[in-house]
Amino acid sequence: TWRRLARLAGGELRQSSRAEDAWEALLKIQPADREALEARSSIAADMGDFSTLTGLLQRRIAIAANPADATALALERARLFEEELREPAEAVAALEQIINEMDPANLAAHAALRRVAESVQDWPRVVAVAERQLALTTEPKERVARGLEIGWLCRERLTDARKAVRAFERVLEIDPDQADALADLAALHREAGDGERLIIVDEKLFALAKESEERRRLLFEMASAAEQMLKEPGRAFEYYRRAYHEEPDDTTLGKLEHIAEVYAL
Repeated sequence: TWRRLARLAGGELRQSSRAEDAWEALLKIQPADREALEARSSIAADMGDFSTLTGLLQRRIAIAANPADATALALERARLFEEELREPAEAVAALEQIINEMDPANLAAHAALRRVAESVQDWPRVVAVAERQLALTTEPKERVARGLEIGWLCRERLTDARKAVRAFERVLEIDPDQADALADLAALHREAGDGERLIIVDEKLFALAKESEERRRLLFEMASAAEQMLKEPGRAFEYYRRAYHEEPDDTTLGKLEHIAEVYAL
Protein backbone atom coordinates (compact mmCIF):
# COMPACT_ATOMS: atom_id res chain seq x y z
CA THR A 1 0.00 0.00 0.00
CA TRP A 2 0.96 3.67 -0.30
CA ARG A 3 1.31 3.92 3.46
CA ARG A 4 3.75 1.03 3.70
CA LEU A 5 5.76 2.33 0.76
CA ALA A 6 5.91 5.83 2.25
CA ARG A 7 7.03 4.50 5.63
CA LEU A 8 9.68 2.34 4.01
CA ALA A 9 11.01 5.11 1.76
CA GLY A 10 11.09 7.64 4.57
CA GLY A 11 12.56 5.18 7.06
CA GLU A 12 14.97 2.46 6.08
CA LEU A 13 15.58 3.71 2.54
CA ARG A 14 15.93 7.36 3.52
CA GLN A 15 14.45 8.46 0.22
CA SER A 16 12.43 11.52 1.13
CA SER A 17 11.41 12.22 -2.47
CA ARG A 18 9.85 8.77 -2.90
CA ALA A 19 8.29 9.03 0.54
CA GLU A 20 6.79 12.38 -0.39
CA ASP A 21 5.29 10.98 -3.58
CA ALA A 22 3.84 8.00 -1.71
CA TRP A 23 2.30 10.14 1.02
CA GLU A 24 0.86 12.46 -1.61
CA ALA A 25 -0.67 9.50 -3.42
CA LEU A 26 -2.24 8.34 -0.17
CA LEU A 27 -3.65 11.82 0.47
CA LYS A 28 -5.38 11.78 -2.89
CA ILE A 29 -7.25 8.73 -1.66
CA GLN A 30 -7.63 9.83 1.97
CA PRO A 31 -7.32 13.67 2.12
CA ALA A 32 -7.69 13.80 5.90
CA ASP A 33 -5.18 11.10 6.78
CA ARG A 34 -3.40 12.45 9.86
CA GLU A 35 -0.22 10.39 9.49
CA ALA A 36 0.21 11.37 5.86
CA LEU A 37 -0.34 15.06 6.55
CA GLU A 38 2.12 15.03 9.43
CA ALA A 39 4.73 13.21 7.35
CA ARG A 40 4.28 15.58 4.40
CA SER A 41 4.59 18.51 6.81
CA SER A 42 7.87 17.16 8.15
CA ILE A 43 9.26 16.71 4.66
CA ALA A 44 8.17 20.18 3.59
CA ALA A 45 9.78 21.70 6.70
CA ASP A 46 13.06 19.86 6.06
CA MET A 47 13.05 21.12 2.46
CA GLY A 48 12.22 24.69 3.46
CA ASP A 49 9.06 24.51 1.34
CA PHE A 50 7.13 26.81 3.63
CA SER A 51 4.43 27.68 1.12
CA THR A 52 3.44 24.02 0.88
CA LEU A 53 3.80 23.64 4.64
CA THR A 54 1.25 26.39 5.37
CA GLY A 55 -1.29 24.59 3.22
CA LEU A 56 -0.63 21.30 4.98
CA LEU A 57 -0.96 22.94 8.38
CA GLN A 58 -4.32 24.36 7.39
CA ARG A 59 -5.51 20.88 6.55
CA ARG A 60 -4.17 19.53 9.83
CA ILE A 61 -5.97 22.27 11.76
CA ALA A 62 -9.27 20.99 10.39
CA ILE A 63 -8.64 17.47 11.74
CA ALA A 64 -6.80 18.33 14.96
CA ALA A 65 -7.58 16.07 17.89
CA ASN A 66 -8.52 18.98 20.16
CA PRO A 67 -8.78 22.78 20.17
CA ALA A 68 -5.39 23.24 21.83
CA ASP A 69 -3.65 21.26 19.09
CA ALA A 70 -5.53 23.18 16.42
CA THR A 71 -4.47 26.49 17.95
CA ALA A 72 -0.82 25.43 18.16
CA LEU A 73 -0.86 24.47 14.49
CA ALA A 74 -2.53 27.74 13.58
CA LEU A 75 0.09 29.74 15.48
CA GLU A 76 2.86 27.92 13.67
CA ARG A 77 1.17 28.60 10.34
CA ALA A 78 0.96 32.30 11.19
CA ARG A 79 4.62 32.31 12.21
CA LEU A 80 5.62 30.86 8.85
CA PHE A 81 3.72 33.60 7.02
CA GLU A 82 5.35 36.26 9.18
CA GLU A 83 8.94 35.04 9.48
CA GLU A 84 9.65 32.68 6.60
CA LEU A 85 7.39 33.78 3.77
CA ARG A 86 7.32 37.49 4.68
CA GLU A 87 3.63 37.71 3.90
CA PRO A 88 2.19 39.97 6.61
CA ALA A 89 -1.31 40.07 5.11
CA GLU A 90 -1.52 36.27 5.29
CA ALA A 91 -0.08 36.30 8.80
CA VAL A 92 -2.74 38.80 9.88
CA ALA A 93 -5.49 36.66 8.36
CA ALA A 94 -4.17 33.55 10.10
CA LEU A 95 -3.92 35.28 13.47
CA GLU A 96 -7.35 36.90 13.16
CA GLN A 97 -8.75 33.44 12.46
CA ILE A 98 -7.26 32.18 15.73
CA ILE A 99 -8.68 35.08 17.72
CA ASN A 100 -12.08 35.24 16.05
CA GLU A 101 -12.81 31.56 15.55
CA MET A 102 -10.57 29.41 17.73
CA ASP A 103 -9.27 30.99 20.93
CA PRO A 104 -10.38 34.60 21.56
CA ALA A 105 -8.24 34.88 24.70
CA ASN A 106 -5.02 33.58 23.17
CA LEU A 107 -2.32 35.97 24.36
CA ALA A 108 0.33 34.70 21.94
CA ALA A 109 -1.94 35.31 18.97
CA HIS A 110 -2.67 38.85 20.14
CA ALA A 111 1.02 39.60 20.66
CA ALA A 112 1.91 38.24 17.23
CA LEU A 113 -0.94 40.10 15.53
CA ARG A 114 0.15 43.34 17.11
CA ARG A 115 3.76 42.74 16.10
CA VAL A 116 2.80 42.12 12.47
CA ALA A 117 0.47 45.14 12.40
CA GLU A 118 3.23 47.34 13.78
CA SER A 119 5.68 46.05 11.17
CA VAL A 120 3.42 47.32 8.37
CA GLN A 121 2.39 50.43 10.33
CA ASP A 122 -1.26 49.41 10.40
CA TRP A 123 -1.95 51.64 13.40
CA PRO A 124 -5.75 51.24 13.51
CA ARG A 125 -5.25 47.48 13.79
CA VAL A 126 -2.50 47.98 16.38
CA VAL A 127 -4.89 50.02 18.52
CA ALA A 128 -7.69 47.49 18.05
CA VAL A 129 -5.40 44.67 19.20
CA ALA A 130 -4.15 46.75 22.13
CA GLU A 131 -7.76 47.29 23.17
CA ARG A 132 -8.36 43.54 23.14
CA GLN A 133 -5.15 42.97 25.10
CA LEU A 134 -6.39 45.45 27.70
CA ALA A 135 -9.68 43.58 27.95
CA LEU A 136 -7.75 40.37 28.64
CA THR A 137 -5.64 41.97 31.36
CA THR A 138 -6.77 41.81 34.98
CA GLU A 139 -3.80 43.09 37.00
CA PRO A 140 -4.35 46.82 37.72
CA LYS A 141 -0.78 48.00 37.08
CA GLU A 142 -0.66 46.19 33.79
CA ARG A 143 -4.05 47.60 32.84
CA VAL A 144 -2.76 51.10 33.56
CA ALA A 145 0.32 50.50 31.39
CA ARG A 146 -1.79 49.18 28.53
CA GLY A 147 -4.27 52.01 28.85
CA LEU A 148 -1.49 54.61 28.69
CA GLU A 149 -0.06 52.88 25.66
CA ILE A 150 -3.41 53.02 23.89
CA GLY A 151 -3.69 56.70 24.68
CA TRP A 152 -0.27 57.40 23.23
CA LEU A 153 -1.01 55.34 20.14
CA CYS A 154 -4.27 57.21 19.56
CA ARG A 155 -2.56 60.53 20.02
CA GLU A 156 0.70 59.95 18.14
CA ARG A 157 -0.15 57.34 15.53
CA LEU A 158 -3.84 57.89 14.84
CA THR A 159 -3.74 61.61 15.62
CA ASP A 160 -7.18 61.08 17.15
CA ALA A 161 -7.41 63.36 20.17
CA ARG A 162 -10.89 62.20 21.17
CA LYS A 163 -9.86 58.56 21.33
CA ALA A 164 -6.74 59.54 23.23
CA VAL A 165 -8.80 61.46 25.78
CA ARG A 166 -11.09 58.46 26.28
CA ALA A 167 -8.08 56.18 26.71
CA PHE A 168 -6.45 58.37 29.36
CA GLU A 169 -9.77 58.86 31.16
CA ARG A 170 -10.13 55.09 31.29
CA VAL A 171 -6.71 54.89 32.94
CA LEU A 172 -7.92 57.32 35.59
CA GLU A 173 -10.91 55.09 36.25
CA ILE A 174 -8.36 52.44 37.27
CA ASP A 175 -5.99 54.80 39.07
CA PRO A 176 -7.41 58.30 39.70
CA ASP A 177 -3.99 59.69 40.64
CA GLN A 178 -2.06 58.35 37.65
CA ALA A 179 0.24 61.28 36.90
CA ASP A 180 1.11 60.36 33.29
CA ALA A 181 -2.54 60.07 32.31
CA LEU A 182 -3.35 63.39 33.99
CA ALA A 183 -0.43 65.14 32.29
CA ASP A 184 -1.38 63.76 28.89
CA LEU A 185 -5.00 64.74 29.40
CA ALA A 186 -3.93 68.25 30.35
CA ALA A 187 -1.89 68.50 27.15
CA LEU A 188 -4.82 67.34 25.04
CA HIS A 189 -7.24 69.79 26.67
CA ARG A 190 -4.67 72.55 26.26
CA GLU A 191 -4.32 71.79 22.56
CA ALA A 192 -8.10 71.70 22.14
CA GLY A 193 -8.56 75.00 23.98
CA ASP A 194 -10.88 73.30 26.47
CA GLY A 195 -10.26 75.55 29.46
CA GLU A 196 -12.77 74.00 31.84
CA ARG A 197 -11.45 70.47 31.44
CA LEU A 198 -7.87 71.71 31.55
CA ILE A 199 -8.53 73.39 34.90
CA ILE A 200 -10.18 70.25 36.29
CA VAL A 201 -7.15 68.14 35.37
CA ASP A 202 -4.67 70.78 36.53
CA GLU A 203 -6.39 70.90 39.92
CA LYS A 204 -5.80 67.15 40.25
CA LEU A 205 -2.18 67.56 39.21
CA PHE A 206 -1.84 70.43 41.69
CA ALA A 207 -3.06 68.20 44.52
CA LEU A 208 -0.32 65.68 43.62
CA ALA A 209 2.47 68.18 43.01
CA LYS A 210 5.20 68.47 45.65
CA GLU A 211 7.61 70.93 44.05
CA SER A 212 6.74 74.59 44.49
CA GLU A 213 7.79 75.41 40.93
CA GLU A 214 5.37 72.86 39.48
CA ARG A 215 2.53 74.02 41.76
CA ARG A 216 3.15 77.59 40.61
CA ARG A 217 3.18 76.55 36.96
CA LEU A 218 -0.16 74.78 37.34
CA LEU A 219 -1.78 77.76 39.05
CA PHE A 220 -0.51 80.08 36.32
CA GLU A 221 -1.85 77.71 33.68
CA MET A 222 -5.25 77.58 35.35
CA ALA A 223 -5.30 81.37 35.56
CA SER A 224 -4.42 81.66 31.88
CA ALA A 225 -7.11 79.13 30.95
CA ALA A 226 -9.70 81.03 32.96
CA GLU A 227 -8.76 84.36 31.43
CA GLN A 228 -7.97 83.41 27.82
CA MET A 229 -10.12 80.33 27.16
CA LEU A 230 -13.10 80.85 29.46
CA LYS A 231 -13.09 84.66 29.53
CA GLU A 232 -13.48 84.62 33.30
CA PRO A 233 -11.01 87.18 34.67
CA GLY A 234 -12.39 86.96 38.19
CA ARG A 235 -11.57 83.30 38.27
CA ALA A 236 -8.13 83.99 36.83
CA PHE A 237 -7.53 86.51 39.62
CA GLU A 238 -8.28 83.83 42.21
CA TYR A 239 -5.72 81.44 40.71
CA TYR A 240 -3.07 84.16 40.73
CA ARG A 241 -4.04 84.97 44.30
CA ARG A 242 -3.51 81.32 45.25
CA ALA A 243 -0.15 81.39 43.51
CA TYR A 244 0.84 84.49 45.45
CA HIS A 245 -0.09 82.84 48.75
CA GLU A 246 1.95 79.79 47.74
CA GLU A 247 5.04 81.88 47.05
CA PRO A 248 4.80 85.67 47.11
CA ASP A 249 6.91 87.39 44.45
CA ASP A 250 6.85 90.40 42.17
CA THR A 251 5.88 88.39 39.08
CA THR A 252 2.71 86.99 40.66
CA LEU A 253 1.89 90.33 42.21
CA GLY A 254 2.24 91.91 38.79
CA LYS A 255 -0.20 89.39 37.35
CA LEU A 256 -2.73 90.21 40.05
CA GLU A 257 -2.37 93.94 39.46
CA HIS A 258 -2.67 93.51 35.70
CA ILE A 259 -5.85 91.42 35.93
CA ALA A 260 -7.39 93.82 38.43
CA GLU A 261 -6.59 96.88 36.31
CA VAL A 262 -7.59 95.50 32.90
CA TYR A 263 -10.87 94.05 34.08
CA ALA A 264 -11.64 96.60 36.80
CA LEU A 265 -11.78 93.95 39.50
